[in-house]
Amino acid sequence: MRSLVGRIEVKTSEKSQLKTRKVKNLSMVKKANWNIKSANKTIFEKVIEIVSFGFIKYNEKYNNIIEINQRLIIESEQEINQINQSIEFIEVEINDLKINLKNKLNQFKTKLVEFQNKLILFTNYKYIDAYTRIELVRELENIISNQEEFLLDKNIQPFIVDIEAFHHNSTQWIDDKNKAFIASEKIKEKDFFDTIESNPLTEKQKDAVLINENNNLILAGAGSGKTSVIVAKIVYLIKKNIVHQNTILVLAFNRNAKEELEGRLKEKNIHVRIQTFHSFGLSVIAESISQKPDLCPMTESSANMTRFIKNTIYELLTSMGEFLDSFTNFIAYFRIPYKSESEFSSLGEYYDYQKNHDMKTLKHEVKIKGENQGKNLTTLKKETVKSHQELVIANFLTLSGIKYLYEDSYKYKTSIEKRQYKPDFYLPDFDVYIEHFGIDRDENTAPYINKKEYLDSIEWKRQKHQEHGTTLVQTFSYEFTENNLLISLKEKLLKCDVIFRELTSAEIHDLLKEEVEGNKFTKLFTTFLQHYKSNMYEFDKIKQKSIETKSERTILFIKLFKFIFAKYEEFQDRNNCIDFDDMIVKAVNLIESGKYTHQFKHIFIDEFQDISTTRMLLIRKLLPINNTSMTVVGDDWQSINAFAGSNIKIIQDFTKIFSFSQTIKLDYTFRFDNIISYIASDFIQKNPHQINKEIKTIKEQDLTKFSILLYWNTEDTKSDLIKIIDLIDKKENNAKILVLARYKFLFDELRGIFKSKYPNFDIKFSTVHSSKGNEADYVIVLNLDKGKFGFPSKIEDDPILNLVIPKGDEFEDAEERRLFYVAITRTKKNVFLLSNTYEKSTFIEEIIENYQDDIFFLNDPKIKLINCPECKTGLLRKNKQGKNIDKPFYGCNNFPRCKYTEDVQYCPKCIGEVFRTEGNKNAKCSNDTCNFEIALCVKFGGYMKERDGKYGEFLGCTNYPKCSHTLQRPFKF
Repeated sequence: MRSLVGRIEVKTSEKSQLKTRKVKNLSMVKKANWNIKSANKTIFEKVIEIVSFGFIKYNEKYNNIIEINQRLIIESEQEINQINQSIEFIEVEINDLKINLKNKLNQFKTKLVEFQNKLILFTNYKYIDAYTRIELVRELENIISNQEEFLLDKNIQPFIVDIEAFHHNSTQWIDDKNKAFIASEKIKEKDFFDTIESNPLTEKQKDAVLINENNNLILAGAGSGKTSVIVAKIVYLIKKNIVHQNTILVLAFNRNAKEELEGRLKEKNIHVRIQTFHSFGLSVIAESISQKPDLCPMTESSANMTRFIKNTIYELLTSMGEFLDSFTNFIAYFRIPYKSESEFSSLGEYYDYQKNHDMKTLKHEVKIKGENQGKNLTTLKKETVKSHQELVIANFLTLSGIKYLYEDSYKYKTSIEKRQYKPDFYLPDFDVYIEHFGIDRDENTAPYINKKEYLDSIEWKRQKHQEHGTTLVQTFSYEFTENNLLISLKEKLLKCDVIFRELTSAEIHDLLKEEVEGNKFTKLFTTFLQHYKSNMYEFDKIKQKSIETKSERTILFIKLFKFIFAKYEEFQDRNNCIDFDDMIVKAVNLIESGKYTHQFKHIFIDEFQDISTTRMLLIRKLLPINNTSMTVVGDDWQSINAFAGSNIKIIQDFTKIFSFSQTIKLDYTFRFDNIISYIASDFIQKNPHQINKEIKTIKEQDLTKFSILLYWNTEDTKSDLIKIIDLIDKKENNAKILVLARYKFLFDELRGIFKSKYPNFDIKFSTVHSSKGNEADYVIVLNLDKGKFGFPSKIEDDPILNLVIPKGDEFEDAEERRLFYVAITRTKKNVFLLSNTYEKSTFIEEIIENYQDDIFFLNDPKIKLINCPECKTGLLRKNKQGKNIDKPFYGCNNFPRCKYTEDVQYCPKCIGEVFRTEGNKNAKCSNDTCNFEIALCVKFGGYMKERDGKYGEFLGCTNYPKCSHTLQRPFKF
């Protein structure tokens, strides 16, 4: 149409130019006629002719003028005729062009109106996604290509109001239409939404069904009916003929979830393709290469994998000297991640580190003496040391063929002055003692160590050796930090005539055997391998990352990994088999290469918070093939499988990763009441990285009752469970009870023993991880204590894994916090939390601090908790001195690492026990009616009691002679 208008404009211009020329010619004719008419002799000229007797004549002059003007008139009139003919011809052309343009405009209008009708029709019966919007924009662009100005034509504009709005801002126009569609469809399909599941869908659930963007994220909190949404949406899409059931793919993370969805959809007579990620990946491989590979036997079970790695290590130890040296060094010096003692703020923190890492030496067992009714007994004990640096020294001595005794009593008695002196190491074959001192070159100690006392003890030890003429070899922490400890130690020992012996291969194998069989290295390797493959790393890049860490331990592990992984790949090639990670990785590569295609129009994914990097890549490769839409359902609050490769950042950054998307937050839970919802939601959102959600409840807590109950355990789990279930039995005839623990071994001995006692109750035991997706009337959570196997667990991921594990958020105990959220949201009625008064979990401390008015203490013992004045993190517990029940004392619960004790102090006024006040500055009588108060020792934490001395009364510490601190003025009460 643009060419028609242009041609009309050209012809009109030509016509205008011809008319101008015609006017000009007419003017010329008029002027010529006037010239002819005016071509007459003047009177003066006539007089001249008469006077000259005819010799001067003017006839020729005027004849020439007439002739010229007559010729000009003839030429102008001829041109005028030609111009008239041309104008007539152009007018015909212009008329034809206008008719043609009018027809074209009518056709253009028809196309626009048809497109507008299509646009409106689409929005009336379906949600418009970005795929459709882009196609519609492209279609409109094709219609109006180079003709956008015609949209403003007065004959067209009144008929294309929606097109104008769509053309101006297609995204906003679609958004408005989609909102109108959702509102209308909720009314139109009310019966469907009310009856598709056992309960009518909530407004947000309806939104989740109707919103059908390219990529849809449904954030479903605990008990919010996520499976109902998946089922309803699949049925809706099929019912509305938006997609055919053969073009729907549902991906689940495990077989149980797959079977549940199959069963729910089968009830609706809906049959779609439902697979686990691994089975789908395997089907992609089979369809692409027309061959279904076998699954490697070591992948079929953790036991098989453990056996394969152990056998591989033994094979490499025997066949490769380089591997033997590297593996020996790793086990002897780098088995435990090193953390400098100066990094701890208190002895208690350091003790926690020791508890969480087994400081077991290569010398597996040692003989120890004990006493029983006067008889000396010898038994075997696993040898452990107190620090990482001592561990390095002990293993160095063992690998050097040097016998040693760890913390054996000094050959001379010192118990008169202090406790019996026990040097760190004694070499009996050479009569040499080794002391390792934790100081830097400036003689500074760790911040939680009393520097003066520690330096005094060093000097005392040196004096003892000098007094008795014993040989003392001294090593220092600064030698370790300067990477010179073992070199220096060897030089010092050689000067003492200590003989170093190279161990035989058989001896080294015997030393390493327990480490190999102990599975710690095997588990580390297996976890590293899984994340290495699932994140599609290349060895050279991992090796470079290890070098950048500047960690000798990490670099050495990567060297070992290369050896074992080569054997792993060799086995796969030889047996033509794959592992579970290969099922996903190879599928991604085949899709990327174009060897696989599909006809899926909609992909559903359940438990999306558990998705890994490779699974995410698999989906991203599938979606563009057929303009496939995706609906995922998950909850970042319940992302608890990082150990298995899940990457919480994928659900948290969903829009960034998948571009055109919509997020719908289900806002109601059908499982638990408002108080549990409030506490659980507030607790999880203490981590600012979690997606903010508001979870409403259908159930409301009875104001006279409590939903969360705290029970201080008695360390007899069976007895504690019986007491709690008895409470439930008093108000329930039958119920489903779920007993949860952070680790499976914590209730292994409890299974089955309650069935006969409570035949009407369905009692199940489960780890918190395995409980995901389950619910029960009552939930009992065990072992909410501190420690390595507590909750939160203090088993830290090995730093080596940071090379292959996607970086999560840095909020403390982030995943453990999500795991606790999962635990307390399994209940439909009440949740019982079991914790140890002295070792209570930090989560329990937080709940007591923040929600004390909303929880009920079932058996509050009113114990006064006192922090240990020495290690700071421990608590003092009342103990009995053997069988002497009349002499109780307080001991730190960090024993045996912290050996602090103090006698129980009694009030001189009322005989009540005296307790420390907060801040450890003084102590008061526990009897509320008594006003007795006593000062505390500022140095050792004992009680400053009045004593009589040479110079009168003074205050002395009850820990004398261990503490000799005094106050020279009496303290009156």
